[in-house]
Amino acid sequence: MDPALQAYLNEWMEANEKEKEGRPPTPMARKLEVTKRLRNARKRLKKDVPNSEIAKKVLMEIDTLNEAMACVDISIANTGRCPVLNCSMHPTARNSDTRSEGEASICTDMDTSSLADEQDPKTPEEAHENDFQMVLPCKAAKITHQEEENTTIQTANKFSQLGVQDTPRNIPEINLKVTINSNLILKEICQQFPNTENRLRKEFIGIKTNTELNREKIIILLKEKKLEFMLTYETYESRPLKVVIRHLPREMDQQEITQSLEEKGFKIERITQMKNYREKTLLPLYLADIKKIGNFANIYNNKELCYFRVKIEPYRKRTKAIICFNCSGFYHSTRNCHMKPRCIKCNGEHTTRDCNIKEKIVEPTCINCGEKFGGLERL
Repeated sequence: MDPALQAYLNEWMEANEKEKEGRPPTPMARKLEVTKRLRNARKRLKKDVPNSEIAKKVLMEIDTLNEAMACVDISIANTGRCPVLNCSMHPTARNSDTRSEGEASICTDMDTSSLADEQDPKTPEEAHENDFQMVLPCKAAKITHQEEENTTIQTANKFSQLGVQDTPRNIPEINLKVTINSNLILKEICQQFPNTENRLRKEFIGIKTNTELNREKIIILLKEKKLEFMLTYETYESRPLKVVIRHLPREMDQQEITQSLEEKGFKIERITQMKNYREKTLLPLYLADIKKIGNFANIYNNKELCYFRVKIEPYRKRTKAIICFNCSGFYHSTRNCHMKPRCIKCNGEHTTRDCNIKEKIVEPTCINCGEKFGGLERL
């Protein structure tokens, strides 16, 4: 053995003798000391600047410690197997006959808290690559086990047996005006349509059917007999969609607007220009009734009409009571009125626009209740 290396080992032995209270050092104690010094040298090498004088000295010390570790391993192998059964600190001996009782007592007193330091020494590069740090269980990720087969969860809807049922829409009534022969008309209607329900509504008879088809047939029957009736409410399909068209000139022809909308696939029932009744002037606003056919709701997406940039928005109804311009009655419109016309000025059997009275009425009288009031002074 090299004298310098033997002197280095002897120095460790003397230090161990002081620590072990005069007990002779063993090869295993030497290995533990070399391993401890080698670990400290590797830590200093990581902190030092590469290619510096201190780093070169540390590298030389590591090479010396590696040679010392190899010598200690040879000494342990030649000494023999540890007398302790299944001892994990000592390798299997080559000569099983050579063992002593003193080594057994030292093995039991040996510090075995760190098993990682007992492995064979490696080069600094390998130690840097394989450096492992213990992590606390609370900070470590949990091991997830992937299932081999994805189990499907079966779900059940407890309301599936009920089924999906469309709520029927309320069918509006037909208001037939009471006459002398009303019973004969109701008898004929009930014979043709047995599920018809009739109720008295002041001066009218409310006829309610079970289907919309029967309602349309009854309307055709009343028209053929030329009877007076009105429709307070319309069905959803027959009621047109009312929209207001903005940013068109006042002098725009309504026929051009109708033609432009029909070219885009909309069915127009009518178009009227809105007025300011107080100032008696026309407004640059046009009220359009769109039939609910096809993609009628797409009317709001149109931004160009008659080569103008326009804005189409829903019509906002008034909260006041609706008055009919045909019979001057309330709560229905002229489109749904099949009554005889009545003038609101003279109570004649003609529409108000066809009345011969063009001047202002000083004391107007209501044709429905017969009272005088100032609500129609503008007429």
